[in-house]
Order: sequence, then C-alpha cells, then structure tokens
Amino acid sequence: MDRKKLDIDDWSFVNTQIFIQIMLEEARKEQGSNSRKKRVFNDLQRHSIYNELLVRTGRMGYTPTKIHQKFVRLKHEYRIFDDLVKNTGCGWDIASQTVIASETVWQTYVQAHPSAAKYRQKGLDHYNQLQELLESSLANGALGQPSSLKPPTSEEEVAMYEVGKPIKREDSVSMGTDVVNNYPE
Repeated sequence: MDRKKLDIDDWSFVNTQIFIQIMLEEARKEQGSNSRKKRVFNDLQRHSIYNELLVRTGRMGYTPTKIHQKFVRLKHEYRIFDDLVKNTGCGWDIASQTVIASETVWQTYVQAHPSAAKYRQKGLDHYNQLQELLESSLANGALGQPSSLKPPTSEEEVAMYEVGKPIKREDSVSMGTDVVNNYPE
C-alpha cells in the first residue's frame, strides 16, 4: 500500500497533532534528565503513548507498529524541512507558514535535495511541535519554548508570570519576530 494513502487513512491532521502532543507530554516527563539529539522512546513510553492515543482519538486502528512507523516518518520529514529552513538564503515566515527564498536559492537547494520540493508552497505541518520534540533538549517549565527562539526579556517573563501564561512559539509573532531569516549578513 502506498505510504501516502496509509497516512491519509490512518492519520488525519488532528490525530497527528494529538499524537505529537502525547509524545511531547511523555518526553517532558523525563524532567530534562535525558536530553537527546535523536529522540527515541523506550518500551514503557511507547506503551503509554499508544494507550493515550487510543483514549484521545477513540480510534482503534492504531497499533504499536503503526505508531512507531508514523514517528519515524515524522522525524524524517522534520529533518528534511528543518535542513531547508536552516539553509543560508532561506527563511521561515511564521504567519504564512511558508519558506522564504529567492528563486535561485530555491532551485539550487531543490536540485541538491529533491525531497524538499514539496515544501515550496506550504511548510511542514506541526513544525513547531516537532521542533520542540526532536531538538536536543526539551523545555519543561512554565516558560518553556523551543530553543530556536530568543529567550524572553525579564520584563516579558514577569508579565507572563503575572497573567499565568507560558511562552509559546505563536507568542513570538506578537513580539515582533514573525519572520525568521537565515540570510547572510
């Protein structure tokens, strides 16, 4: 069976989002004791993820094998997309969820990395959550955020504590960083 058809049948956008959220929750339970560059889950964690996915989605068609295969595919797609965004001359527009690059840069990159061509018109779904899950360390505190963002100023931290709001990737848009560029200076 075609892998794309398999994903469409078993993994809707919402169910994939739920799956990633469950993995993030499981990874955060490590309390920072197991920072990894290659995210893997042990048998106990995989079992917990599987059970929670069944509860939250109500879908019985998932198996531990399907869950593992989906995680492997998500990691693979994340690496392709993350390499593209980090390429010199490319940037990421958070608001439109698209890659920013000149036509020359884009053509050169896709020639060397054909699997990235699918991201020309639309970025990777769930990129922010995958970034947090798959980067070398996980934030687990009230002000946790992906390591790729600049840390908040002390004034911003105080304001967020006062309203009890954790910093999220989306908050960076309101802080004036709605476009992230890797253009050479």
